[in-house]
Amino acid sequence: MQTIKKVTRNFINIIIAISLTIIVILVLGNTFLRYVFNSGISGSVEITRYLFVWVVFLGSILALNDKKHIAVELPYNKLPHLIKMSIFVIGRLLMLFLLLILLLGGYKLTKLNLGSISPSMGIPQYWMYGSLIIVSLGMMLIILLELYQAFFSSGYVDNEFKTEIHEERSEHE
Repeated sequence: MQTIKKVTRNFINIIIAISLTIIVILVLGNTFLRYVFNSGISGSVEITRYLFVWVVFLGSILALNDKKHIAVELPYNKLPHLIKMSIFVIGRLLMLFLLLILLLGGYKLTKLNLGSISPSMGIPQYWMYGSLIIVSLGMMLIILLELYQAFFSSGYVDNEFKTEIHEERSEHE
């Protein structure tokens, strides 16, 4: 299981790195061309927008997987195990519900835009809206795995906020 997670994380990181590189090259190149030659790269804004949406959504999957989203941990860490477990499960079920709404909305938008293409590059619009489907499925999978671990791995919920930062702090103390 850890190998699959590691390979998936590395694959997503590579996609994000390549996308960010392309974004930087296009934006800087377009800026230079507009400043120096008074003309830009046709469609660079459109490609940049598409890539940026994918970078944000793929980064959101990684952030959820690595527990890097904003969380209020001080009160949570002081609670008894049963209350922590209840809060954890209710929170994850709410997230699953919201991701289901995102998935259904993304599916409807993707289906609605199957015949639409972008104005300057001719890229199908479903590439933009399909990212909603990918992000919601990826995050749902992570949450389902977390729920499984919460019920079948002892101490998972109690160590939910244990990260590298906490380990570094405890080493220095």
